[in-house]
Amino acid sequence: MEKSLLLQLNQLRENDRDGALRLVGELLSCSNLDPAIGAAAFKTALRLRIFAFSAHAERHLRNGHEPLVAAAIEYLGFVEPDRLMPFLGRFLQSRTHRIRVAALEVIRRLDPTRALSALKFMLSNKDEIEQEHALACMVHFEFSVVRRTLLDFLKSGPSEPLLIKGICLFQANPDKENIFPLYCLEKLFLSPLDAKIGKIREATVQTLQEMGFSIHNDLLNEAALEKRRLQEEERRRKPSPYALSQTKTDKPQKPFLQRVLESVGITDGVRVSSSELGLAGLAVIVTIVGWLSFNWAEAPQETQATMRPGAVLAERLEVTGYITGVQHDQIQGVAFEMKGNDGLQFSIDSAVGLPLIAPGDHVKATLLPIRIARNGIVIARCLSLQIVKPGGTLPDTN
Repeated sequence: MEKSLLLQLNQLRENDRDGALRLVGELLSCSNLDPAIGAAAFKTALRLRIFAFSAHAERHLRNGHEPLVAAAIEYLGFVEPDRLMPFLGRFLQSRTHRIRVAALEVIRRLDPTRALSALKFMLSNKDEIEQEHALACMVHFEFSVVRRTLLDFLKSGPSEPLLIKGICLFQANPDKENIFPLYCLEKLFLSPLDAKIGKIREATVQTLQEMGFSIHNDLLNEAALEKRRLQEEERRRKPSPYALSQTKTDKPQKPFLQRVLESVGITDGVRVSSSELGLAGLAVIVTIVGWLSFNWAEAPQETQATMRPGAVLAERLEVTGYITGVQHDQIQGVAFEMKGNDGLQFSIDSAVGLPLIAPGDHVKATLLPIRIARNGIVIARCLSLQIVKPGGTLPDTN
């Protein structure tokens, strides 16, 4: 059976994409998928440029079978590398050569800007293991490209083991451009960390001199380094001559209710006590609300965006709320919409391995936001979901 399926996958050609889509989808949807068949299915989908199985590939990244994991990495690296980023550091440190090579190929294919964004995303994770994986990724980059990102991370005050790992990256890449950043880090931390950083700075200088590089005296003189450090700190604190913050002076804002009352002429030229202001303001607001409801009762309601549209780079969210819509697809899994208890709406596409859900189910989900649509709906991936209370009447979503 296995040989027959492998042969069938190998014989698929681009002129039968519909048949390939159907067969690969059926195989990857099997609960007891044979790892060899799964790996061949991903390779076939990639060969035929069928990009409909990202969710399946992400799910199989957690599989313990080496060829299947490597094939899933390769597939996501071409189709949707953003799904791969949270796992990439771990794969680069894998003891398995095939998995390390597959992960390294993904890094090499990414353009520098995107790769650097991926590193920043990994470093922004509060999980120290993920941060450690991100530091491990840096050895595969030209150090001059990641130096600023690494420096910003170290300045944020990570744990001592992570700080030492980061500093060792400076030591492993001796460069004149490292001396001043190391001095600034040295002044940022207390004993004994400052002494450790100082030793690495001194070792960097010694290595460069032994390699025959000439080093400017200002980088060897601590007084000159300190003067430069203080000047840069002063420059950061001082706004530029034409900075908006310097040319614009905000006037003290009056209380919101007083501004409302003055806008309708009630407090014009009159001092109003806080109690009178509160009562009068409440009366005005009630009047305005009543007028709006009377005049705009039939006006169509627009969805209020609670977040700014565009791409997001966020951590995982634990969301509790209700399923508002579900669409099942035999190949790509299930797509659904949900509304959190705080009113925020989410749209999730191509989730696999989830329990059977229906509109009205009260659920708790772990989501990873990707972007925010113009209507305020958060487009996200579902990492896990559990049903808190099935069925019931769908809550009012207005």
